[in-house]
Amino acid sequence: MSCVDTITDTSYVSGSEEKVLRAFQAPTTFVENVKRITGRDLTSDAQYDVLGAHIPALGLSNKAISSADMNQAPAEHTGTATVKDYEVPYQVSFAPVALNQPPVEEILLQNTLWPEVHKLYGHGYEVYQCAASPDGAIIATCCKATKQQFAAIILWSSGTFEKLTELVHHNLTVTRVR
Repeated sequence: MSCVDTITDTSYVSGSEEKVLRAFQAPTTFVENVKRITGRDLTSDAQYDVLGAHIPALGLSNKAISSADMNQAPAEHTGTATVKDYEVPYQVSFAPVALNQPPVEEILLQNTLWPEVHKLYGHGYEVYQCAASPDGAIIATCCKATKQQFAAIILWSSGTFEKLTELVHHNLTVTRVR
């Protein structure tokens, strides 16, 4: 991972050695467990009912699991089930756990994995830096560049994850955005 920044208490973006910026949002299970364990009530900006996430066997991206998806699970938890058009082996599926104390390692991954909600494409080379505005409304990104055409800073809306504009005023890699 080459860059990461928070948008709100329950969402963040990150970039790595690829041309895409990924946006993540805290699942309701995580928000509820933080409140139970610490007493801190995170302001959730979730617009959907996502309990958690799982990583498909050969997947590079995690997949969100909603309460409707959990209702489709077979009682014996064996074989596979269809979760949002993906065949999911149940040994890697998500099962929400209500925690009252910090989790042990076996439970930590499953109940703290934030689902990826958006991928932001627009750079010609790997994303190098990202930053969110103080109010979290705008995300700025830049990539590695050896020519002016790739040295743009792209501004994104964090509400719609759409590209707002490109600022093309540099000749080489922008090394920091704030």
